Amino acid sequence: AAFAQEVDEIGPVVESPIGFHLVWVAERRSERQVPYEEVAAIVLRDFNRTRRDRGSQKLYQKMRRRAEIIDY
Repeated sequence: AAFAQEVDEIGPVVESPIGFHLVWVAERRSERQVPYEEVAAIVLRDFNRTRRDRGSQKLYQKMRRRAEIIDY
């Protein structure tokens, strides 16, 4: 969706597996080859964040199953 839009244009609502999104193109940058070290650091950071979030979600689900929920 973003590549089909002009700069400073807000596109239509886009649906993805994780929800609905509005895409706004703030600027366009020319292509460049990103050094491996820079990409590796970003990928590792995102991987660790995803792994941590999944661990937290599993703990939450485990606690929820064991919880006694009282509705007043």
